Amino acid sequence: MQAAAPSGARLCYNTPMQNHRPILRIAPTPSGYLHLGNIINFILTRTYARAHGGVLLLRIDDMDEARSKKEFIEDIFAQLDWLGFDFDAGPSSVQEQLQKHSFKYKKQSYRQQLQTLLDQNAAYACGCSRKQLRPYGNLYPGFCRDEGHQLRAGKSAARIRLPEEKIVLGDRELHPAKEYGDFILWRKDDLPAYHFASLLFDAEAGVDTLIRGEDLLFSSAAQLQLAKVMGKQRFVQSRIYHHPLLLDPRGQKFSKSDRSVSIAQMRQSGYTKKDILTLAARFLGIEKQIETLEGFLGYAQKLQRFYT
Repeated sequence: MQAAAPSGARLCYNTPMQNHRPILRIAPTPSGYLHLGNIINFILTRTYARAHGGVLLLRIDDMDEARSKKEFIEDIFAQLDWLGFDFDAGPSSVQEQLQKHSFKYKKQSYRQQLQTLLDQNAAYACGCSRKQLRPYGNLYPGFCRDEGHQLRAGKSAARIRLPEEKIVLGDRELHPAKEYGDFILWRKDDLPAYHFASLLFDAEAGVDTLIRGEDLLFSSAAQLQLAKVMGKQRFVQSRIYHHPLLLDPRGQKFSKSDRSVSIAQMRQSGYTKKDILTLAARFLGIEKQIETLEGFLGYAQKLQRFYT
């Protein structure tokens, strides 16, 4: 495998208080096996946390119960442990994740916070089907905004009532209300949607620094607007970095759904820990062999271009 050079601008949201100990999280989704793109992002996050004396949390995004599988949770722990990732908080084993940290234990609390938004008219129930919305692409046209529907599992979803304002992310201006419309907070299958659950977790955990791919610009804008609506001021003031897309040797984005080669497969084909870390380093512009995650700390200054 050869490293594809990153391209595109590095984008951030705003600057937190000086002399502040940042809190970051690594958040793998157990809907597939970890691949190199995941690991590169995790390396950037860990290196930033350790270089800045920060706190690093592990969060496993198992909120989508239909797609989350125990075998993928097992893979997350197996690969992260093998590569040497260490965390200051979060689950330390598969059993601990399943018994204490799963998003299902937060569902009732999240539902209560959704109800507060509904009571404040900051959110509303939407009964639109995918077929109805297909002609409008990614932009929700607001059909149910003023219909007064009741939220009913299996019949309706809940959407935020987005204010007409822009979000500035580095040198980009996004207008979520115009570009995407009111996004979903609670799904028809009675589960919290990603933007809602992710924000609530980060706000409760005090996460104030995010490092993610630039394909998640909308996610950042959506969560920032939601944080403003919900009064999650610490998150509103968070620092958010968007690194260039990480491309595989075919020039395509690493993806679980696209069956990118997993870390487990690489190990089975003979890749050592040193091989994988060195390959990750090349994607980050480091032309040196790296034997442990601590080795990236020596290049923290070089990696600064991903954090600006």
